[in-house]
Amino acid sequence: MARDYMLKYWLEFETVGSPSLLNVREFTDPTSYKLKVKQAGSDAQVEKTIDLVETFNWLIGLHVAHLDQPRRYAIELVREADPELPKDQDTRWRSTAIKERDDGEFWFRAVEGHILSVPGDELSRERVLVIWRKLTGDSGRDQAALEAWLNKRGINPRESEFEHIYVNGNHALPSDGDAATRVRLIEETFAQRMWEDA
Repeated sequence: MARDYMLKYWLEFETVGSPSLLNVREFTDPTSYKLKVKQAGSDAQVEKTIDLVETFNWLIGLHVAHLDQPRRYAIELVREADPELPKDQDTRWRSTAIKERDDGEFWFRAVEGHILSVPGDELSRERVLVIWRKLTGDSGRDQAALEAWLNKRGINPRESEFEHIYVNGNHALPSDGDAATRVRLIEETFAQRMWEDA
């Protein structure tokens, strides 16, 4: 037991920032995540692109029903007053239009399916939506784009047919009522599942 504890401790803390471990802080572009992988039988390392979408599906045990193609959107955004914000930051981005276009600034990819809350019990199915985005670096614009995308698809995080909605990157989706347990961060879940049995 002491040996297992020490190995886990060393792995978690001594390898922080290592290019050989998955860095969940770099999920801003799910299509370009790279990891240095050691070549068998040598000390050489090769940089490989990792399929984060497929890896995450596997980690949460997702039975995929629909893997949407990546889609780009042109989203018109305006600043509007928001009385709930502090006075020095009293405006927020809001979308006025969203249209799918090949040259759109905002990139989304959705995965739908189910997980089994009780392994092996098909009656314990829970519907899941996973939303992958390429983040622009402007959290306000990214949030407005996410809200526009959800509205276009008729998805309300508070009242959804999905028991779980996973989203990459910081967001300000509702976190009250049912949404508090429904909406989850991909990065947080990824890190938890990676270390579950460590």
